Amino acid sequence: MTPLRLGRRYELNRQRTIPSPGERVPVGFITIGMSDSSLRYLVSELQLLGRVPMLNLRMLSPLDAAPLERLLTRCRHVVVLEPRPGEMD
Repeated sequence: MTPLRLGRRYELNRQRTIPSPGERVPVGFITIGMSDSSLRYLVSELQLLGRVPMLNLRMLSPLDAAPLERLLTRCRHVVVLEPRPGEMD
C-alpha cells in the first residue's frame, strides 16, 4: 500500500464544513499540525462552527492534492496556518 493510500485510509487529512459543489464561500482555512486546535477554538468562540471551511493537513509528504483542490475550488480566498512560520517546508 502506498503512503498516500494509507493516509487516506486513516483519514489523516481532515475536512470540516466543506461547501457543496458549485458553492463558493469568501474564505477557507488550511491548518497544519497543531494550528488546527487554535483555529477550532477561535471559530468556536466566534460562534462560527459549521460555517467556516477547514482542512487540517497532518500528512504533508506525499501531499494529497484531492482535498486541497476541493477546498480551493470552493473558496475565494484560503488562509494557511502553520504552527511556526517556516517550520513546515
